Amino acid sequence: MAGLLEIRSLARQTPAENGLPDKEAVLARVLMISEVCHSFPATADSSRALRERRAVHALAWRYECSDADAKQWIRESLQDRGQEYVQALDVVLKAGGQLDL
Repeated sequence: MAGLLEIRSLARQTPAENGLPDKEAVLARVLMISEVCHSFPATADSSRALRERRAVHALAWRYECSDADAKQWIRESLQDRGQEYVQALDVVLKAGGQLDL
């Protein structure tokens, strides 16, 4: 959800207000955020345990195939929710994207 809100904010503000150099940079950031968030709707239609397992796998996969900017955005977004989420990401990545929940 945070990604969608950030995309909306990027669309409503000028590049300078977003701290980005130009419209192309804004578009690149919107694309990066949408790519990161793309896999998560598929996790919403099942039991909580299955949703969490799918979300963990989707996040680990997305993180591993993301560029440095996307990885930074993922970490910052998790950090906004608390350090324990960043630590959980690190545990998942060390486990190869698979955790028994």
